[in-house]
Amino acid sequence: MVSNPQLSNFYILNLTGIDVSGVALEDTSFGNGGVLIDSRTVITRLAPSVYNALKTEFLKQFSGYPFAPGLSILDTCFNLTSIEEVSIPTLSMHFEDNVDLNVDTAVILYMVKDDISQVWHLQVSLKKMTWPLLGIISKGIRG
Repeated sequence: MVSNPQLSNFYILNLTGIDVSGVALEDTSFGNGGVLIDSRTVITRLAPSVYNALKTEFLKQFSGYPFAPGLSILDTCFNLTSIEEVSIPTLSMHFEDNVDLNVDTAVILYMVKDDISQVWHLQVSLKKMTWPLLGIISKGIRG
């Protein structure tokens, strides 16, 4: 746990790495600072370099699916309307003291409409914040 007197009402964990289907992301900012845990927030926000590495690897592994326009702060979007079976890459986040979060695939993508126009968005954003923020996907953290 990372302590910060200005954010004493929040839990902050030190993010040390991320894997996409077992492929470790390379980024020098892992282990520098923390990620604020907020399970009431739907979207996870990461530092720009970490987000870009995650997006690049996710897109490599989620290739072949049609893209859709971005929505608000979400820019990695897909139109899965006519797709019957989707294979979503797994996502694992690693924290200090051997704490791992294997993100449930049900919360990796966010569905905008529950009708025939199924547009899905990766629930991770580049939006700049004072602290990176781990949203609803944090509900699976185990140490």
